[in-house]
Amino acid sequence: MNELLLTDEERDRAGARLLAVLDGYERGLAKAEVLPPPDRDRLAELLTTPMPAQGIGVDALFDRWEQTVLPNSAAVAHPRFLAYVLGPPNGIAPYAEALAAALNQNCNI
Repeated sequence: MNELLLTDEERDRAGARLLAVLDGYERGLAKAEVLPPPDRDRLAELLTTPMPAQGIGVDALFDRWEQTVLPNSAAVAHPRFLAYVLGPPNGIAPYAEALAAALNQNCNI
């Protein structure tokens, strides 16, 4: 069996976690810091920790994202984020991105 493929249970869990992350992110935007101070030690740990020999699992992946990546990211969908003029990544956009990522199409053919 291909170790990169998820089992039915893992896929269900990943889907549930993704929906929870997207929902929590959008609901929390109004209270989020637009540019939170970065946790430099935690970010450095991401760059210096070797890749594991085995996968960490669905829950650990989402836990690490919620504990490390999200708190150290600019809230570009926040109503007060005015650094660029682009569409915010909220509403249906994250779901559409997830669909596009699932297909991983090469668009230059």
